[in-house]
Amino acid sequence: MSPDFNARAWQMLLTPSPLTASMLRDVENRSRTEADHILGDLIARGAAQQGGPLSLLQVAYSHLKAYEARQARGG
Repeated sequence: MSPDFNARAWQMLLTPSPLTASMLRDVENRSRTEADHILGDLIARGAAQQGGPLSLLQVAYSHLKAYEARQARGG
């Protein structure tokens, strides 16, 4: 790779991005999330393929569902 390419690549890797995940924006804006649509679907697909739970996805899903329950109560 050329030195110019390497310099641009490193700059892109080390510069913080202004982009965020849509679910993070939902939480930050105190909006509803797509937990069921995205994480619920991934959990269902993973369980069907592997025959067991996917613990990190389930933890994230549980946190988002708790967040949604607090939001529904006005908190």
